[in-house]
Amino acid sequence: MHEMVQHSFVCFVCYRDGIVCLSHKELKNILDDNFEEAERVTIRRRRGKWYEISGRDGELKNKISPSEFPNKILKLL
Repeated sequence: MHEMVQHSFVCFVCYRDGIVCLSHKELKNILDDNFEEAERVTIRRRRGKWYEISGRDGELKNKISPSEFPNKILKLL
């Protein structure tokens, strides 16, 4: 899908806690192009803190602010 559009995002809805929005580049940091039978993304957040994101192939160096969604998408409009 990323090859067909200029910008793409994956959004994870974390029940009542919030929404984590990852750009294609951020997603590629935690999951590589080599698709395994099972892949995983782990999202953690301590009370009052930012989201920590990791995946089967790595983790994001920067934490994600709870208020980053929908601002990350709106900046592109």
